Amino acid sequence: MKDKKRKKTKDSTVLFLFFCCFFIFIGGCEDSQDKPIKENENETEKNVIPTIEPLPLIEEEEYQFQSSFGWINDKTILYSAMKDEQYYLFSYDVSSEMKKELFTTNEMISEASVSFNKEYIFVYSSDNTSNANIRILSTKGEELFVESIPSMEISISWNPFDENTFLVDSFEEDWSFKTYIFHINENKVEKINVPQPFAQWYSKESLMYIDWDAAGLSQMAAPLMKYNIQTGEQELLFEDVIAFQKEEGVLLLIRENKEDTTQVEYDFYKNINTKINAIQLSVTGSYSEWYALPYDFISGKQSILTFLQHEPTSDKENLLVSYNWKTGESTVVMEGLEPAPISCSPNGEYCLYGYTLENIIKM
Repeated sequence: MKDKKRKKTKDSTVLFLFFCCFFIFIGGCEDSQDKPIKENENETEKNVIPTIEPLPLIEEEEYQFQSSFGWINDKTILYSAMKDEQYYLFSYDVSSEMKKELFTTNEMISEASVSFNKEYIFVYSSDNTSNANIRILSTKGEELFVESIPSMEISISWNPFDENTFLVDSFEEDWSFKTYIFHINENKVEKINVPQPFAQWYSKESLMYIDWDAAGLSQMAAPLMKYNIQTGEQELLFEDVIAFQKEEGVLLLIRENKEDTTQVEYDFYKNINTKINAIQLSVTGSYSEWYALPYDFISGKQSILTFLQHEPTSDKENLLVSYNWKTGESTVVMEGLEPAPISCSPNGEYCLYGYTLENIIKM
């Protein structure tokens, strides 16, 4: 029974990450200024070489580690574990190695997420296959909001302009979907009609989404649209977008390079009219062979962390690389890491790595 529940958690996590990651297969990179990839800055400036090791939590005998879910602050992670058919959420200080129990339930914890302002924790659990039980906790473990919606799988997008609200897509078995806005302070759930799932917040009352219906199933890029929640009005923002991510102070677009089909472009924008930088990335293989490569933002360092994967026949090692979207500089962080989900602390000193974020990289 434990194995079946653990497998469902892992499958759901991988499926969710698949939709959140970039659909690109990277063979090498150069930015628009042709700046060389530097050796790790920590190594050259601080004489510190990044290290990777399993979290001590996975060796615990009392609790069975399930998954990490990111960072509560610069040194504290959120993770789930199981004991005697009960599921737990803990906070864990990676420096002091002290943990604190935040929440327990007899339902499997499929997903958890910390809000941008680090005040709230979103928890998705399920006691059967047809309902999603959603809870909002404070980062101290206080239960603030509880709601249940019909769903086989969900995705969430926190509103950085009003963190008392967040967006949830609920999916049925045939991948039809419904979209809801949760209002924490008002203890209210509002159903809205967004044309596509996986929208992100453009402003307090507007969303962005990729209009795959306009592109057709055979296309890898489609228009990025703006959608007004109040009026339903839609507006074209950009053409030919493969993926996008909105973070504090930056909008990242992954776009087709129509002049060179061996390249895709990372475009960084301060707003839709102000482009900060662009990085050209080489791709190998056909569109049908592209797959999701994990990434994460380190907003405190104005950087994005991702992987460079070489052809299987190449004798070169895969690279974990940091790109600074302000300067356009690229830095090799580590060599020899296979692409896998990664989640970095806000200050960039630590990163969780692995399919359940079970390893920690000390930068």
